[in-house]
Amino acid sequence: TITNMGTELGATTSIFPSDDVTKAFLKAQCREDVWVELKPDDDAEYDEVIDIDLSSLKPMAACPHMPDNVKTIDEIGKQKIDQVCIGSCTNSSYLDLMRVAAILKGKTCHPDVSLSIAPGSKQVYNMLAKNGALADLIAAGARILESACGPCIGMGQSPNSKGVSLRTFNRNFEGRSGTKDGQIYLVSPETAAVSAITGVFTNPQELGDAVDIPMPETFLINDNMIIPPAPVEEMDSVEILRGPNIKEFPASDALADDITAKCLLKVGDNITTDHIMPAGAKILPYRSNIPYLSNFCFAVCDEEFPARCRAEGKASSWAAPTTARALPESTPRWSPCIWASRRSSPSPLPASTARTWPTPASCPSPSRTRQITTPSTRWTSWNCRISVPPLKTTRKP
Repeated sequence: TITNMGTELGATTSIFPSDDVTKAFLKAQCREDVWVELKPDDDAEYDEVIDIDLSSLKPMAACPHMPDNVKTIDEIGKQKIDQVCIGSCTNSSYLDLMRVAAILKGKTCHPDVSLSIAPGSKQVYNMLAKNGALADLIAAGARILESACGPCIGMGQSPNSKGVSLRTFNRNFEGRSGTKDGQIYLVSPETAAVSAITGVFTNPQELGDAVDIPMPETFLINDNMIIPPAPVEEMDSVEILRGPNIKEFPASDALADDITAKCLLKVGDNITTDHIMPAGAKILPYRSNIPYLSNFCFAVCDEEFPARCRAEGKASSWAAPTTARALPESTPRWSPCIWASRRSSPSPLPASTARTWPTPASCPSPSRTRQITTPSTRWTSWNCRISVPPLKTTRKP
């Protein structure tokens, strides 16, 4: 979690040295053979060294809307909360959720609080089920979510408008939860569990000493859902099944040593990964369609940035049928053919250009398209319509 958040602090790389604790964990996972020592070079030099005594830290919360907007739980006070979300990719290990289960055992979450818990993996989920901890979580009123992304990126469990949500996740950027004015605080699993019971921000130290949960000598290993890769001699014959919104990974050239290009965007401070590529239910369905997903890149900062990139980029990277301008309300709408979502042109496209391509034999949606009436529209030779917006094509020699 901490190394992951180095990205939000501007670091390109973050490393925790691997030690005997790392090795013991891998041994319990029957993977001791993959352990390698990770450490900085002996002669590494640093611009700044910050020493933190972890034993002196008090329970804290990252307040809306940035992970570095930190206060102690005592500074925040007994503020009412509406929701608690625990787990997913962060703070969802076996030890984390065992501590949560110990706090919740025999208790019920506050009637004004919605509590959801997402185990970090199938392994964790299964082990909690076997030792009875899962039953304690459910009995306390927790909704158990699948081991996947969810509330963190607004895919379910969005808080109520202006609602206060305590989450053990790693990002609380404005609107990321799916509720634009949601008040998202990042806390530890212990703080989240105790606060779910009391209904207000609560310092878990008020319960006394921390719960001691021993690390298992051996974790449950069950790979029955893991499919091994095909043998090398068979891999070229394997068919990859792709739905209409799943596209091949775009081919690209190796990064050149020198790049001369126009600067198309200037941003200020506190640019996060959500500015670079937003999260949320609106965008994530296109995660397997990179050409279309690129239309949202830096759109939070400048909605026209993707369109400028297409206009200034190489002709071979031009993509249709996306448009940067909204059509008038009187314009008939249409359903673009999925097979026409990405085509390349060998030369710069002049303004008001329409292109047609041969029909694929498996075009799946000829009956669902409708005529569109814009100046830059032409009929293709098959029953799908492609509208190409006028694009700037001025290029320096």
